[in-house]
Amino acid sequence: MKPIGVFDSGYGGLTVLKEFIKLLPQYDYLYLGDNARAPYGSRNYDTVYAYTLQCVEWFFRHECDLVILACNTASAKALRTIQQNDLHRFGKGKRVLGVIRPTAEVIGHYSSSGHVGIFGTPGTVQSNSYVLEIEKFFPPVIISQEACPMWVPLVENNEYNKAGADYFIRHNIENLLGQDDQIDTVLLACTHYPVLEEKIRAHLPEKVKIVSQGEIVANSLADYLQRHPEIEEKCSRNGTRRFCTTGDKADFDSHASLFFGSRVEAEHVDVDTLYAPSQGKRYGLPSTHIFDDTGKKRGEDLTRDEVRRVAEGFGPFGLLGDQFGEGNAWFPFDSDQSFWFYERAREIAADPQCKWPTVFFGGYG
Repeated sequence: MKPIGVFDSGYGGLTVLKEFIKLLPQYDYLYLGDNARAPYGSRNYDTVYAYTLQCVEWFFRHECDLVILACNTASAKALRTIQQNDLHRFGKGKRVLGVIRPTAEVIGHYSSSGHVGIFGTPGTVQSNSYVLEIEKFFPPVIISQEACPMWVPLVENNEYNKAGADYFIRHNIENLLGQDDQIDTVLLACTHYPVLEEKIRAHLPEKVKIVSQGEIVANSLADYLQRHPEIEEKCSRNGTRRFCTTGDKADFDSHASLFFGSRVEAEHVDVDTLYAPSQGKRYGLPSTHIFDDTGKKRGEDLTRDEVRRVAEGFGPFGLLGDQFGEGNAWFPFDSDQSFWFYERAREIAADPQCKWPTVFFGGYG
């Protein structure tokens, strides 16, 4: 059996797989979420490339000749290098495709004003991949981008329906529309973002269209298979679906239905036996860096280096609302992101619309 491989750093690719199955149900599909190392959005190029290549190799070892990177960050930071430098090592007939090119080929048709906004992860926005690709197909279209570093953690940690989510979504929308008030179409350039579409819609002007990628990429895959019969004929057609995760199987199963639309049963797999994800509890003791409702820390301000040392000492970090009340919010990040989160904690605490009585900057053990 030679299934079509579908890869994402976490759960978001399931929104794309769902559209594949809706349009092309006859094929076998193998899904892999690299949940143990998610999110990819804030990681550097070398790390995203290394992780993505490991997962692509895993697919090839499991008889997939065609792999779809249903992850915008992996498509932006790793796809081209893998296609140009690595595919030849795996023999003839292997293909790896992404989600950026198919979207860029059609996004201009959605806009009447010729002004398009893009919401993406920091990695996708930093790569400028969408701007470069869209310019090839729609040179007159004006593109504005907004990095949304909190949106994936909001979704993956089941915080997207809480008050904190509205703060981040509203903030990013205001930033994007502040760049160009003629935007009439926004692209959700991350496969996690469709889960947030209802909240995004609530904060967008009514005239602005929202475009998700799942259906676009599914139509592109159907077209690709039709144009490449030598690839299509190798894809097995038994209608099977297999789900795998590098993370915790129970966690994956409990979250996957939000993205896929129905219950799944996953298998745990290791794509790198040398990698051992750190274990930690979802909630733990916050650090002593606490902000009151004026946005001022109780005590001395921390320098960037001091914040980094605190982050390295605690390990995985997060922003917490009232830890023991109803307003909890938890967002994982690494020490490289620590100063950004430190500044955001102060900003959130000072926001008059913030409903949390206390905002903690801290980690868990």
